[in-house]
Amino acid sequence: MPFTLSGFCEYREEIRKSRFITFAAPIKTLQPMVLAQKASLPGEYDSAFGDEPKGRQTSPYIRKPKYHYGWDWGPRILNVGLWRPVRLETWDNARIDTLRVDQDDLNDSEARLSAKAVIQADRETVANVRVTLTAPDGSQQQVVQQVTLAAGTNAVSVPITVANGRYSVNGAAFTAAPGLVGNGAAVRVEHIAAAGFTTTSDDLARAMRRNPNLKVLVASGRYAGLLEAYA
Repeated sequence: MPFTLSGFCEYREEIRKSRFITFAAPIKTLQPMVLAQKASLPGEYDSAFGDEPKGRQTSPYIRKPKYHYGWDWGPRILNVGLWRPVRLETWDNARIDTLRVDQDDLNDSEARLSAKAVIQADRETVANVRVTLTAPDGSQQQVVQQVTLAAGTNAVSVPITVANGRYSVNGAAFTAAPGLVGNGAAVRVEHIAAAGFTTTSDDLARAMRRNPNLKVLVASGRYAGLLEAYA
């Protein structure tokens, strides 16, 4: 099992016979390294118990709750151990390790996405990867791609196309049909967003260039949400 200084990470280990988890005392383990530095990182509070020299705290060098080192509202108790459930998983053939969705392109007629999965396989095999996209109204679109997996780690990308974005005027039903928006009308646009913080909406930007009085009111949702605007 890997050595870690972070209590916020999740680890997965293959077990064939047995595994032992050992825990080291934080101050005893880190203090020699901290004392050897010419200038150590600043911490929160100096210890009142003499277990650390002033200005030489070990807390900045380990990822664990800082209140364990003491606070104005709590005691100094540097407990260490398993603080979340440990589970034993069994699987055959293949399993999905991680999954993310990237937005590759967006234009007036469609959005192109990629569902990217890391799949672990215990042997070379052929598998079907099924991706289901659920729209805000509950309708679903499903894409199935057959892939050949090698024993070990496999990176798989499944393309998805979302066509015919929809809009609603003054609270009416969403539609993809062309239409006119009058002055003072409230417009709600269905928008599929990327999984990052640099998401842009090209369709809304073009609309704002055509009508400088169009203003964005709300942009909600991380992956799929609504953009509300008015003219």
